Amino acid sequence: MSKRPGWLLLGLIMVGLLVSGCQKKTEDADAHKISYSETTKESSSSRDQQSSSDAESDESTRSSSTSSSASASSSSSAAVALWNTAKANQLADFMVQWGQSMGQKYEAYSPTHDVNYYGGGVYKEQIATNKVAVNDQHVSAAWSNDGTGTAQYKIVAMYSDAATARYAGVHLYLFTIDPNGAPKVLITMQNQGAEDGLLHFSVTQNSALQNGFSTIIKTTY
Repeated sequence: MSKRPGWLLLGLIMVGLLVSGCQKKTEDADAHKISYSETTKESSSSRDQQSSSDAESDESTRSSSTSSSASASSSSSAAVALWNTAKANQLADFMVQWGQSMGQKYEAYSPTHDVNYYGGGVYKEQIATNKVAVNDQHVSAAWSNDGTGTAQYKIVAMYSDAATARYAGVHLYLFTIDPNGAPKVLITMQNQGAEDGLLHFSVTQNSALQNGFSTIIKTTY
């Protein structure tokens, strides 16, 4: 009878240890679940932030592309507005007044209305065949209805007093856009063929004529 309390006490201790062990395992499992859950949330948050960053990067790229396209379009539009019919009419009026001030009478010429310059057509025989020189340098020159093109000198108008001037006193003017995009009035009084076969021009020294053309080019219609 005296041994039972000892066995009973030992039994109670063993039960207590088993219960404590089960609680420890449960706590460890719960801790593992919490740790896994937190890791999953952090991973999900990281993915969301990366997706947001990628979306912002794509949006920035699209915005930059759109801006570049708009800039290119704007530049292209600006290059087209150099010459038009209204400016041609204004130049015609100016040449009447300027010619009168010089005691000369000028007529407008073009590819379809060529000037007879000492027996030859300037556009057909010189311009169209790339036989033009400026300041003794062979250059490319071509007719342009809007002041744009690939030639070094874009010719928008041509005037001469060939129909009324005395022989050897004929003036021929080309109203051009030069390689730098600036308006330039070129003149020649060459009255015989040159050894190089070119028609030689130089920039006019008449400031009233040059300034008048520049003003017309800058006018907005």
